[in-house]
Amino acid sequence: MRVALGILTVALLSGLHLAVLFALLHPQVSREYRAHYIDRTSSDWDTQHYFATPQVGIDLTRPGWPSFVDYSFGISRSQSFGRWTDTQLGLEAGFQFNRSFSGPVCLLLNAMPSDIMRGRSLTLVFGMQEKAILLSPDGKMRTYITQFDLPSPSTRLELRFTNRLPKVNDPSPRELGVELETLRIQELRCPIAGPHEIRVAGGPD
Repeated sequence: MRVALGILTVALLSGLHLAVLFALLHPQVSREYRAHYIDRTSSDWDTQHYFATPQVGIDLTRPGWPSFVDYSFGISRSQSFGRWTDTQLGLEAGFQFNRSFSGPVCLLLNAMPSDIMRGRSLTLVFGMQEKAILLSPDGKMRTYITQFDLPSPSTRLELRFTNRLPKVNDPSPRELGVELETLRIQELRCPIAGPHEIRVAGGPD
């Protein structure tokens, strides 16, 4: 009887240890928690949300995210002028949305390249579609207009960098790529680009 009880106790303890180990290796946490604490690709945690439609867009000069954004990744903390992408947080920077987009979608991104990214290209990815953006060589803030035609519901937008960038002279050294100011998402075809706007290849003529 004692032997059987001992075997049962050992079996229960072993099962408990295995369950704890599995939980540590496969934690059941939110995507925001995983991105911030486990993958370390996001500066977001317990982020405040405010109401805004995709057409009004994301204002990166204010703290928090609009209600249609789940969390960000590859983007540094909020500053008064906007937010920088930071390749210390990964080679992908962008947003996970809590709603999907499909069909014709026009992105209007106000962005300014860091010195190292002037005149260079990076890839903008929405769902399964990719578009190459050629950043302005003058280093000024521009509006980049990009037309997507999404064949299936998509909830993730990425700016992809090919490699990590040099650290800048900063109190907290970061690997800055692009300063983001605003991002608007219009569920229609893009307008014609204005004099201070850059139309990404594949947009309207």
